[in-house]
Amino acid sequence: MVLRTRRVLVKNDGPSTVQLGFDGGQSKTIAPRDTAQFSLDAGDHSSQCRFEGTYDGCNIEERFTLGATKGLNLALRPMLTLQHAIALAQQGMITAQTTRDKAWATKTLELAGTAVDCADYGAGKLASVSTSVRSGLSIGNMTLANQNLCGNRKTVISNGDRRRIALFRTALHHIPRSRRTHGMDQAIGPVAAEG
Repeated sequence: MVLRTRRVLVKNDGPSTVQLGFDGGQSKTIAPRDTAQFSLDAGDHSSQCRFEGTYDGCNIEERFTLGATKGLNLALRPMLTLQHAIALAQQGMITAQTTRDKAWATKTLELAGTAVDCADYGAGKLASVSTSVRSGLSIGNMTLANQNLCGNRKTVISNGDRRRIALFRTALHHIPRSRRTHGMDQAIGPVAAEG
């Protein structure tokens, strides 16, 4: 069996320098808006990624499989865990807003029912307690809350006015206060508390 080496081109789309390495090997330093090239064989790999600053990681999985492709282009951005993002927002270090995808707010933390009852935010039991939220909506006074909708438990963001913004596997976007005028936004990353 012949393993073929794949070219992996990585661009740093973040606001600070990133250190990236694969499979426990030597990391490369990539400046903002710069690129670096790696060579990886097809198969299973691990990544080690760290942005300078107060970020918790990158938008790349720690374990991934590279298929039979000629090459791969990655655009790295820094990520924050939900808990860290909430803490930074409470300190006034960042502002947060809903994603460009569809988001929903619910008026309750508990709703009894079956999974079928809560299959759609726009219909059934869930519709009576849900409101569609426009993209780009600023979220202030953020805290974490535990929500149970028809047996589906999630950690959600409460914005302090009785509405709960659920995450639905989409990310919030935050804008560091020092960079608001530059339009830099990063995703708030993996929700470690969800479950």
